[in-house]
Amino acid sequence: MRSLALLTAALFVGPAAAADKKATKDEEAIVGKWQAEGMDDGSGRKPPADLLEKLWVRFQTDGKGVLPGPDGKERAFAFKLDPAAKLKAIDLDPDGRTPGLGLYSLDGDTLVLVLPSSQNETKTRPTDLKPVAKATVAITYKRVKDEKKDR
Repeated sequence: MRSLALLTAALFVGPAAAADKKATKDEEAIVGKWQAEGMDDGSGRKPPADLLEKLWVRFQTDGKGVLPGPDGKERAFAFKLDPAAKLKAIDLDPDGRTPGLGLYSLDGDTLVLVLPSSQNETKTRPTDLKPVAKATVAITYKRVKDEKKDR
């Protein structure tokens, strides 16, 4: 009887514990500064190199981050990861009212964010990691090695 109870507990607690471990792993791995290396809006056109140079993001350990605003000043945002989702999900909230719903892929020192494009009026979460013209944009970032991760 006791082994049945343990088995039942393992079936219910095991997946939750694995999801928590996965979340912790991604939440730790994403911390630091990331520099844009590529951008794909599904149109086949390459972005200007100077745009990529200005595009970076820094994720912090407290669920917050900063990125450059249109005026060049750093702009704060909050973020939340859901690595247990079928496609890993990220919510980016720059103003406390309207979170940007996106997807992410994190593999070592490469981070890909797929977000609704500025031309996408629905602002719904993308359904694929591949960009769709006038709907989503995929930005590939590389970790900046000389940045401290504990910011």
